[in-house]
Amino acid sequence: MAATQPAVLTTLTTHRPQAWGWMAIALISTLALAAAVLFRFGAGRDGTELALKMTARLAFAFFWPAFVGGATARLFGAAFDPVARRARVLGLAFAAALAVHLTLVAWISWIGDAPGLRTFLIFGVGAGWTTLLALASFKALGAQISPLGWWVLRNVGMSYLLFDFALDFFKPPPMHSLLVKVEYVPFQLLVAMAVALRLGAWVKDRRQAS
Repeated sequence: MAATQPAVLTTLTTHRPQAWGWMAIALISTLALAAAVLFRFGAGRDGTELALKMTARLAFAFFWPAFVGGATARLFGAAFDPVARRARVLGLAFAAALAVHLTLVAWISWIGDAPGLRTFLIFGVGAGWTTLLALASFKALGAQISPLGWWVLRNVGMSYLLFDFALDFFKPPPMHSLLVKVEYVPFQLLVAMAVALRLGAWVKDRRQAS
């Protein structure tokens, strides 16, 4: 997820313990959130759907800074370098949180309330990109990826994941109260900000290169 292949490999070797720590935090916190929701509301359809909603939002909290970290550093300077340097470990933390979310998807399918085929296809592709990004973070695999491959992973893969979140946040369930719909607004703003930051960084890079 870094700017160049050598920089990625340097990050892989330098921050491995930190990455495992962030993944553990993400996994444990997401598991605790899911368990609390299921304990309070039951492990049936309603409780599982709420747990899916809550774990998706927690996963987004790890994904968002991973997505915009490099862009904010390029736009606003060294003050945001710590976020940019941790983009990879935050991405791995997102993958750990998403694993809990996908387990809940498997559970709700098992109890007979599986999402539709369209949902599986769209969000399944996102899960696939997450898996590829996580696997690429291992040194042995990351070293085999070309600069073009890293570009695809960082831009196409990450952008598709943002697209998946946007589908969720910009289409709240119908027939809900205004309060429920207002709850989606902060997430909608964060998606819009992510697009604006990445686009702004791209424009700045193009201007500097010309």
